Amino acid sequence: FQVSEVHGAAFLGARCCRAFRVLYSKKEPDATASVDECWNLIDSIIDSLGRGTLNSDETVGNAFSLALSIALSFDGNDAPLLDTRIYAGTTSVLTSLDTALRKYGNGDHTDEARASSLANAAGIVLAASTSAAGFVADNSTPNRNVGPARIQCVDALFSLIGSNAFRKDPEIALVAGEALSDYADAYGSDSVVWESALIDWPDTYSEDYANNLPPHQQVLYILLRREIMDSSPHKRTAVAPALLALVGRAARLVCACQCSIIRMSLVS
Repeated sequence: FQVSEVHGAAFLGARCCRAFRVLYSKKEPDATASVDECWNLIDSIIDSLGRGTLNSDETVGNAFSLALSIALSFDGNDAPLLDTRIYAGTTSVLTSLDTALRKYGNGDHTDEARASSLANAAGIVLAASTSAAGFVADNSTPNRNVGPARIQCVDALFSLIGSNAFRKDPEIALVAGEALSDYADAYGSDSVVWESALIDWPDTYSEDYANNLPPHQQVLYILLRREIMDSSPHKRTAVAPALLALVGRAARLVCACQCSIIRMSLVS
């Protein structure tokens, strides 16, 4: 195949996915056979885009990362509800991104440009899947385990902070921070309730506690209670630009709209 054909197919499929998702996020749920078939096709497309991010060819892999960013993007600050019919594809995408981020962020295959592209895609996918954060599949549908897959993908983003890719290009920490801010800021304050949001932070770092926090608190908790106290000087240094990305996003939102001050107060 030709690379141009792969690019064309990836971006066309991504645009179709986005158009359909945006259209149906504004309509009442529809369970007709034709609509179900469309959702099944979208599920298959995003699954293929996710697996494409693992391609060994850098040009192809980056194209799939960008296409994935388009397919699951959305308008506004809060992510629309993720349709349950694309849970399987979303789980597969998160798993693929987790694997790719760890592969190209550290180790023999370290590639800072590839890691940056993957981080951007991961931030958008994590944001888009916010409404499925608490979903854990039963034994009959293990391929729809969106909640645990999100946790693994978020951990892969944190692994970029102070990684081998960061040592080659310090800007990676800023890119990872921007991706984490996408994840943190799509929680939908009007539609999502987080049971542990008002619990005080424990004195010592707890992985279980971190995994049960809402995204906006989870990111801050891990950065301030785990990452900045790491034994690696590279990790501790990289926390600063990651935090800068979070502060920058908050400042932009407040400057753009005064109503965002309420949103920021919920985070603090």
